[in-house]
Amino acid sequence: MQSLLIIDDDDDLCLALSELLTFEGYSCVCVSDGGEGLRLLEANKPDLVILDFVLRDMDGANFLRLKAEMPSAAAVPAILVTGCPNIGLLDGAAAVLRKPFGIDELVGEIRKHLAAAPKPENARPTTDARTAGTSSNVA
Repeated sequence: MQSLLIIDDDDDLCLALSELLTFEGYSCVCVSDGGEGLRLLEANKPDLVILDFVLRDMDGANFLRLKAEMPSAAAVPAILVTGCPNIGLLDGAAAVLRKPFGIDELVGEIRKHLAAAPKPENARPTTDARTAGTSSNVA
């Protein structure tokens, strides 16, 4: 099962995303600040990060800069989510989604960037029959 780290200071959104993405076949961990996100990124080695741009302790640009300095985490794709209309694709972000976004849009971006992410040499390809080739209409 592929793992996602969700970093968002909106606890309700974090919980909703975690539940929806767990239903889609992902293992999710939620945190509400960037510092804890960086610690879990190092410790848990998730397959992908979903990152809110505005956090309690730092912004998404700072988080991405610090992530890039971590050799074990630099290649982990990050999807930036934001309600700020003037935030574009930042260095270190694989994609930007504007809030509000649909779960199908998010799942599509997750699948695209997980498929494109470099795999460790000892990793075996996995297919989850529940989610392969399907589209979610959850929202």
